[in-house]
Amino acid sequence: MGNRQCNKMNAVSLILLFITLLLDIPCNIFAKKHLKLKQVHVLYRHGSRSPSHRYPNDLYDESTWPQGYGMLTQKGMKQQYLLGQWLKDRYVDNFGFLNHTYIAKEIVIHSTDTHRTVMSAQSNLAGLYPPNDAQVWNEEIPWQPIGIFTYPGDQDRVLTFHAPCLKRDRLMEEKSHPLYNKFIENNKEKIDYIIAHAGVDRNIKSLGQVADALYFENEDGRNLPPWTLTDVVGWDGTYYKWLMMLKDFQYSAIYQNTSTELKKLLGGSLLGAMASHFRDVGMNVPSPKLYMYSAHDSSVSSLLSSLNSFNDRLPLPASCILVELYHNVAENSFTVDVLYRNETNRLVELQIGPNGNKCDKHCPLEEFLKYVDSVTPHDFEKECKMHIHHAEPLEWNTGWLIFSVVFTMFLILAVTMCILTIITACKGPVYKPRNRLQPIDFHLLGNGLSESEDEAVFDA
Repeated sequence: MGNRQCNKMNAVSLILLFITLLLDIPCNIFAKKHLKLKQVHVLYRHGSRSPSHRYPNDLYDESTWPQGYGMLTQKGMKQQYLLGQWLKDRYVDNFGFLNHTYIAKEIVIHSTDTHRTVMSAQSNLAGLYPPNDAQVWNEEIPWQPIGIFTYPGDQDRVLTFHAPCLKRDRLMEEKSHPLYNKFIENNKEKIDYIIAHAGVDRNIKSLGQVADALYFENEDGRNLPPWTLTDVVGWDGTYYKWLMMLKDFQYSAIYQNTSTELKKLLGGSLLGAMASHFRDVGMNVPSPKLYMYSAHDSSVSSLLSSLNSFNDRLPLPASCILVELYHNVAENSFTVDVLYRNETNRLVELQIGPNGNKCDKHCPLEEFLKYVDSVTPHDFEKECKMHIHHAEPLEWNTGWLIFSVVFTMFLILAVTMCILTIITACKGPVYKPRNRLQPIDFHLLGNGLSESEDEAVFDA
């Protein structure tokens, strides 16, 4: 009896599931039919590179890297080429959004002014836009040149931290350093072991440089030093894995749960640029279909932080964020999807916006713009110079110097006069005329009977 009842329930469940699927299929077809992709912004980290620094006991110095430190490796070129092919598969082959041949007015590419980011953009574009038909200019080279725009680092407020901003730097330091100090205090034995073998100082920056070097040496297929393969006592993994965890923590301490002030100065400028382009699309202003940004781990982290979606992980080489604008033809409205690809072929939909009121898939453009406006610096230089809840350092300009000199001279003169007055009072008058009233004597610093030097004594 029990088995028969159970079989009936299973049959009913299967029928309900089948009906749900049948109802869901036309809904999906309807949604895809009426949602039209209008514009995409793609921000990615450059591909794998050589280490940016060498730690004291590193097995490999700069001479072992063909192009020196901080340069894109062969693996990094391949990573970006494959990412370009993945973008081609998504936006050319599946969505039919981009033309199968390169059209200059469809795409704009920005890169920071470093070798590895410009070379990453070139490698990516080789995968996205192999020359076709009339674009083939050399049968032996399946590649075509495509323009890439850069800005001087100290002027780039969108993709790097090189543009000066005292407030941003202080806010990042104030947020991260207490967490760093606590981490070092709580992991003393592990850090002692690393310091003894790597030869670095006891701070997160130095330990992070060890992690950076080891990661990219491992990415390049090089042998790691034996001490990194030793299991950590009381922790599930080797010292190499522990250092990779430390690198994640180093970024999480900065980019996770940031204030609105800091969000504005991290990825706020890039979000503001995206919002401006989305508004142009909404007003039917002719615009490129794809904006591509070739940048760094800090750039990807900054955008995730400003979207309030940082996931406690350091962005891997060739990881990317997609911000897609759709037009719902049936409702004549616009929606935004934000997706993150931090691992090969794994695409994650991000929830964005303030805690407790986050917006996920097909976020209405109005809500997206409202949130973006709240984390966009409308005057970058002014935002960077604003007061940040503690006193600014005194600037010794010409006015302060003149005031200090004059005040010091006056102080010396006043002390001198006081000393002379005291000496004269101690000696007493040279003569004392008879039958005359004595003049009032003002002893500003008091006399021998006064209890306080601040008290004025009048003798009549």
